[in-house]
Amino acid sequence: MEIKNKIIKLGLNSENAVVIGSGILNALNLRESKDIDDVKLMEQYLSGLKNN
Repeated sequence: MEIKNKIIKLGLNSENAVVIGSGILNALNLRESKDIDDVKLMEQYLSGLKNN
């Protein structure tokens, strides 16, 4: 999984979110992950709720 592309597709970036959990291991090519755990600003969270 290409973490950076998935994050961009979600409308997130390094200014408004951070990847945690197994996504870090995936980004470092240490272990493949099938999901992305992220922490984002409340603004992005609420925006995502409106868009779904």
